[in-house]
Amino acid sequence: MKILFFTHEFPPIIRSGPGNRTRLLADKLSEKGFKLEFISLKFGEYNGLAKEENYNKNCIVHRITLPKNERLLFSFYSSIFSWINRSIAKNCDAVHALDTRDAPFAYFNGKPLLVDINDYTSASTPLNPFKFPWKAHDKWTRYFYNNFTKIIEATSILRANAVTFSNPTTSDIVSKYYKIPEEKINILGRGIDPNEYLTEKTAKKRKDILFIGGNLEGKGIEEMIKSISIVKRRYPSIKVNVISKASPEYMKHLQSMMDEFKVSDNFVFHGELSHKEIINLQMQSYMFVIPTYRDGMPQALLESMMAKLPAVGTNVGGLPYVIDDKKTGFLVEVYNVEQLAEKILFLLNNPKIAEEMGEKGREKILNNFTFDSIVERYIKIYEKISSK
Repeated sequence: MKILFFTHEFPPIIRSGPGNRTRLLADKLSEKGFKLEFISLKFGEYNGLAKEENYNKNCIVHRITLPKNERLLFSFYSSIFSWINRSIAKNCDAVHALDTRDAPFAYFNGKPLLVDINDYTSASTPLNPFKFPWKAHDKWTRYFYNNFTKIIEATSILRANAVTFSNPTTSDIVSKYYKIPEEKINILGRGIDPNEYLTEKTAKKRKDILFIGGNLEGKGIEEMIKSISIVKRRYPSIKVNVISKASPEYMKHLQSMMDEFKVSDNFVFHGELSHKEIINLQMQSYMFVIPTYRDGMPQALLESMMAKLPAVGTNVGGLPYVIDDKKTGFLVEVYNVEQLAEKILFLLNNPKIAEEMGEKGREKILNNFTFDSIVERYIKIYEKISSK
């Protein structure tokens, strides 16, 4: 079977969950003998990458250069690229878009289309701007972006033969909004490759906190800053390692905020790291914190729990399906800085309980969120839609 993929991230460009899913699909499906072609993008520091290369013996990747680092443009450029290079899709059995925003016009090649829906952000964004709950620095930019994205999402979903969700909450919200027929809906979950975490967790004297988020604002970095100002009263040298990339403007805002709350020395911004570098940092950390405003099922959460980190996250989207409150970590309410600080302090004050939570978290990931099972579910969907 041959599958054509549309994805805004392909190794070495991995900045979010869909990027890691792309990497794992390329590896796992190739091992099973599938023929794969990926249409992805290159920009910024990745402009030197080849326009076309053999990722492995069964996988070819085509990279499109965008004039700017603007992901929304990929939807249109990938469509134009596919129309000009129609031979790429000619012999494929199905098309798979790793995000609703990756290929809204992929249907034009006449091939069966599967679309992954990763979150419910756009679908839950109200048309009334005064009801928009986002409290981040770029609130109004996000409001217009999310509402514009609805058009792209609707086009993808309307033309898809099947859609996947990571959890029932996201499925309920998005399906009701776009009126997706029940027969198209597949709840797959998300998964990691356990083999990448076979190394024993590195002992570390410092109780470092790990924070990972492609969208710093939406992942709750401002609540994190405020909560650490409380935690610092008990643990003055507490360190938060942040893996993300933000605009210079937003970083200035965060720096001003950290100065205001006197926590500048407690945060280390690593920018973007390779997958191996992230794993190394996960293995050395004490806990993972994700006070996100809304989310699907964050890949970073699954990976960090696989690295035996107790997790503190907000009670939104797919997080409650991963974090068992008081067993593998804690769930807190969105924007609740005091509650967030309280749970962080509890884990810092109780290292034995934190270690037990980390062990139970790893066990849950191994039992419920491995990528091998996800691949098998994807294969069944490919077979189903291509046989019609």
